[in-house]
Amino acid sequence: KQLYIRSLANGEDVIITPERESFSWIAWSPDSRKLAYELDGLVYILDLELETRTEITAGEKLAWDVEDWAPDSETLLLVAMPYAPYSITTRLAKVHLDGQIERVWMEVPFKRPVSPDWHPNDNRILIVATPPESVSQIFEITPDGEVLRQLTEDQETGKYLPKWSPEGDRIAYVAASAIPSTDPYE
Repeated sequence: KQLYIRSLANGEDVIITPERESFSWIAWSPDSRKLAYELDGLVYILDLELETRTEITAGEKLAWDVEDWAPDSETLLLVAMPYAPYSITTRLAKVHLDGQIERVWMEVPFKRPVSPDWHPNDNRILIVATPPESVSQIFEITPDGEVLRQLTEDQETGKYLPKWSPEGDRIAYVAASAIPSTDPYE
Protein backbone atom coordinates (compact mmCIF):
# COMPACT_ATOMS: atom_id res chain seq x y z
CA LYS A 1 0.00 0.00 0.00
CA GLN A 2 1.14 3.54 -0.71
CA LEU A 3 -0.36 6.95 -0.01
CA TYR A 4 -0.72 9.35 -2.93
CA ILE A 5 -2.02 12.88 -3.31
CA ARG A 6 -3.50 13.67 -6.72
CA SER A 7 -3.90 17.17 -8.09
CA LEU A 8 -7.29 17.44 -9.74
CA ALA A 9 -6.06 20.50 -11.63
CA ASN A 10 -3.31 18.68 -13.55
CA GLY A 11 -3.88 14.97 -12.77
CA GLU A 12 -0.40 14.53 -11.28
CA ASP A 13 0.21 12.10 -8.42
CA VAL A 14 2.73 12.60 -5.63
CA ILE A 15 3.80 9.52 -3.63
CA ILE A 16 3.65 10.32 0.09
CA THR A 17 4.68 7.04 1.73
CA PRO A 18 7.00 4.19 0.83
CA GLU A 19 5.34 0.87 0.05
CA ARG A 20 4.32 -0.74 3.35
CA GLU A 21 1.74 -3.30 4.37
CA SER A 22 0.50 -1.70 7.58
CA PHE A 23 -0.61 1.69 6.25
CA SER A 24 -4.27 1.98 7.26
CA TRP A 25 -5.95 5.43 7.18
CA ILE A 26 -5.70 9.08 6.14
CA ALA A 27 -7.47 12.27 7.27
CA TRP A 28 -7.31 15.83 5.91
CA SER A 29 -7.19 18.71 8.39
CA PRO A 30 -10.14 21.15 8.19
CA ASP A 31 -7.87 23.81 6.67
CA SER A 32 -6.66 21.31 3.98
CA ARG A 33 -3.02 22.12 4.78
CA LYS A 34 -2.21 18.90 6.66
CA LEU A 35 -2.76 15.20 6.15
CA ALA A 36 -2.64 12.70 9.03
CA TYR A 37 -1.92 9.03 8.43
CA GLU A 38 -0.87 5.87 10.26
CA LEU A 39 2.13 3.87 9.08
CA ASP A 40 3.61 0.89 10.91
CA GLY A 41 1.77 1.71 14.15
CA LEU A 42 2.81 5.38 14.31
CA VAL A 43 0.85 8.51 13.32
CA TYR A 44 2.39 11.10 11.01
CA ILE A 45 1.35 14.60 9.97
CA LEU A 46 2.32 15.78 6.52
CA ASP A 47 2.35 19.59 6.37
CA LEU A 48 1.78 20.35 2.70
CA GLU A 49 2.78 24.02 3.02
CA LEU A 50 6.04 23.43 4.90
CA GLU A 51 6.67 20.12 3.11
CA THR A 52 7.48 18.41 6.41
CA ARG A 53 6.51 15.05 7.85
CA THR A 54 6.32 14.71 11.65
CA GLU A 55 5.65 11.59 13.72
CA ILE A 56 3.28 12.72 16.50
CA THR A 57 2.68 9.58 18.59
CA ALA A 58 6.01 9.80 20.47
CA GLY A 59 7.16 6.45 19.15
CA GLU A 60 4.26 4.69 20.89
CA LYS A 61 3.32 1.87 18.52
CA LEU A 62 -0.36 1.10 18.91
CA ALA A 63 -3.25 0.38 16.59
CA TRP A 64 -4.07 4.08 16.09
CA ASP A 65 -7.31 5.06 14.40
CA VAL A 66 -7.81 8.70 13.45
CA GLU A 67 -11.25 9.80 14.44
CA ASP A 68 -11.49 13.56 13.97
CA TRP A 69 -9.48 16.77 13.65
CA ALA A 70 -10.21 19.72 15.93
CA PRO A 71 -11.66 22.67 14.00
CA ASP A 72 -8.36 24.58 14.51
CA SER A 73 -6.40 21.92 12.52
CA GLU A 74 -3.88 21.63 15.39
CA THR A 75 -5.22 18.63 17.33
CA LEU A 76 -6.36 15.13 16.39
CA LEU A 77 -8.61 12.76 18.29
CA LEU A 78 -7.31 9.21 17.97
CA VAL A 79 -8.50 5.87 19.28
CA ALA A 80 -5.56 3.79 20.50
CA MET A 81 -5.67 0.03 20.93
CA PRO A 82 -2.66 -2.02 22.11
CA TYR A 83 -1.29 -4.61 19.69
CA ALA A 84 -2.43 -7.65 21.62
CA PRO A 85 -4.67 -10.52 20.59
CA TYR A 86 -8.19 -9.95 21.86
CA SER A 87 -7.24 -6.78 23.72
CA ILE A 88 -10.28 -4.65 24.41
CA THR A 89 -8.65 -1.94 26.52
CA THR A 90 -8.88 1.15 24.38
CA ARG A 91 -8.31 4.82 25.02
CA LEU A 92 -9.31 7.99 23.32
CA ALA A 93 -6.28 10.25 22.91
CA LYS A 94 -6.04 13.93 22.07
CA VAL A 95 -2.80 14.41 20.12
CA HIS A 96 -1.34 17.86 19.55
CA LEU A 97 0.83 18.42 16.50
CA ASP A 98 3.84 18.98 18.76
CA GLY A 99 3.54 15.30 19.77
CA GLN A 100 1.98 15.85 23.21
CA ILE A 101 -0.49 13.03 23.85
CA GLU A 102 -3.31 13.46 26.36
CA ARG A 103 -5.79 10.88 27.47
CA VAL A 104 -9.10 12.62 26.96
CA TRP A 105 -11.56 10.16 28.28
CA MET A 106 -11.12 6.89 30.10
CA GLU A 107 -9.63 3.47 29.81
CA VAL A 108 -12.56 1.44 28.55
CA PRO A 109 -12.45 -2.26 29.49
CA PHE A 110 -15.71 -2.93 27.61
CA LYS A 111 -16.65 -1.75 24.13
CA ARG A 112 -14.25 0.74 22.57
CA PRO A 113 -15.04 4.45 22.37
CA VAL A 114 -15.57 5.41 18.76
CA SER A 115 -16.73 8.12 16.40
CA PRO A 116 -15.72 11.28 18.22
CA ASP A 117 -16.92 14.44 16.50
CA TRP A 118 -15.73 17.95 17.45
CA HIS A 119 -18.35 20.64 17.94
CA PRO A 120 -17.95 23.39 15.29
CA ASN A 121 -16.97 25.87 18.05
CA ASP A 122 -14.24 23.54 19.40
CA ASN A 123 -15.73 23.34 22.90
CA ARG A 124 -17.44 19.94 23.00
CA ILE A 125 -17.00 16.45 21.53
CA LEU A 126 -19.54 13.74 20.79
CA ILE A 127 -18.38 10.19 21.53
CA VAL A 128 -19.97 6.75 21.30
CA ALA A 129 -19.22 4.27 24.09
CA THR A 130 -20.92 1.24 25.57
CA PRO A 131 -21.53 1.44 29.31
CA PRO A 132 -21.59 -1.87 31.23
CA GLU A 133 -24.81 -3.83 30.68
CA SER A 134 -25.97 -1.48 27.95
CA VAL A 135 -25.97 -0.88 24.23
CA SER A 136 -23.77 1.83 22.71
CA GLN A 137 -24.79 5.36 23.67
CA ILE A 138 -23.80 8.90 22.69
CA PHE A 139 -22.04 11.12 25.23
CA GLU A 140 -21.01 14.75 25.15
CA ILE A 141 -17.56 15.44 26.63
CA THR A 142 -15.24 18.44 26.88
CA PRO A 143 -11.90 18.51 25.00
CA ASP A 144 -10.31 17.80 28.41
CA GLY A 145 -12.36 14.61 28.83
CA GLU A 146 -15.00 15.70 31.33
CA VAL A 147 -18.28 13.93 30.64
CA LEU A 148 -20.94 16.62 30.32
CA ARG A 149 -23.91 14.37 29.73
CA GLN A 150 -25.21 11.18 28.18
CA LEU A 151 -27.34 12.24 25.21
CA THR A 152 -29.07 8.93 24.45
CA GLU A 153 -30.47 6.31 26.83
CA ASP A 154 -32.76 4.02 24.81
CA GLN A 155 -31.71 0.42 25.57
CA GLU A 156 -33.40 -1.07 22.49
CA THR A 157 -30.95 0.19 19.88
CA GLY A 158 -27.23 0.94 19.78
CA LYS A 159 -26.20 4.44 18.67
CA TYR A 160 -23.37 5.11 16.19
CA LEU A 161 -21.71 7.75 14.00
CA PRO A 162 -22.89 10.93 15.74
CA LYS A 163 -22.25 14.18 13.87
CA TRP A 164 -22.83 17.78 14.93
CA SER A 165 -24.80 20.01 12.61
CA PRO A 166 -22.69 22.87 11.16
CA GLU A 167 -24.36 25.27 13.63
CA GLY A 168 -23.75 22.88 16.55
CA ASP A 169 -27.38 22.94 17.72
CA ARG A 170 -28.38 19.40 16.60
CA ILE A 171 -26.82 15.99 16.16
CA ALA A 172 -27.50 13.22 13.68
CA TYR A 173 -26.74 9.57 14.46
CA VAL A 174 -27.47 6.03 13.36
CA ALA A 175 -29.42 3.61 15.58
CA ALA A 176 -29.07 -0.14 15.09
CA SER A 177 -31.09 -2.97 16.57
CA ALA A 178 -29.64 -4.53 19.72
CA ILE A 179 -30.64 -8.01 18.51
CA PRO A 180 -28.66 -10.18 18.02
CA SER A 181 -25.54 -7.99 18.51
CA THR A 182 -25.05 -4.40 19.67
CA ASP A 183 -21.43 -4.20 18.52
CA PRO A 184 -20.87 -3.25 14.84
CA TYR A 185 -17.22 -4.39 15.17
CA GLU A 186 -17.95 -8.05 15.98
